[in-house]
Amino acid sequence: MRNGAEPAAWVEIELDALGQNYREAVRRAGPEKMLIASIKANAYGHGAVACAERLAAEGAAMLATGDIAEAAAIREAGVDTRILMFGGFAPDSVDSILAHDLEPTVCNDETVAAVARASRGSAPVHVKVDCGLGRLGVALDEAESFILRTARTPGIEVAGVYTHVPFFDEDGRAWAMARVASFEALLDRLSAAGLAVPMTQALASSALLCGDNDRTNAVCVGHI
Repeated sequence: MRNGAEPAAWVEIELDALGQNYREAVRRAGPEKMLIASIKANAYGHGAVACAERLAAEGAAMLATGDIAEAAAIREAGVDTRILMFGGFAPDSVDSILAHDLEPTVCNDETVAAVARASRGSAPVHVKVDCGLGRLGVALDEAESFILRTARTPGIEVAGVYTHVPFFDEDGRAWAMARVASFEALLDRLSAAGLAVPMTQALASSALLCGDNDRTNAVCVGHI
């Protein structure tokens, strides 16, 4: 806006439509899946706080974002739904993460140690596994030992283990589901080692739209 003029463009968000989309995602996921609603990047530009309030009211098991300030604003609005923090974090931000009752992602010993030092009891963390996408996460071949080591760390609770395998075409879909199978094998090894992980997740929006399924108990949807 310049010189007090009206903006040339604006967006009107229909929260009832958001609610309908959420319920359709629940239907597609099935009753055995918890739904994690990604509201990263200001809910994809739709307004993180308003969308979080509506998704919480709809019954989302968890919200997810990568921005501490965004998550803090959601907490200040009175939303008490669990919030997963995507991505890495600087050690000096751990106190703020835990103070706002956020659940950080960890993928190396340094981040685990930082959370353990700041913990006031048993802090829930989620381990991100890189199954081949090449983004943030502990490498698949190192994940089993890392997760078991993390679970033995005083002050830490492994609340979830997840990966991300997005796709946009049939070739990508075949690759993604092959990587999901590798992730499921990891979960089987963790279970055999005696670790029961409360929340496991691999599939996201594209897989849900294609009708794909896996043996995890959660799905993280965002752009749909």
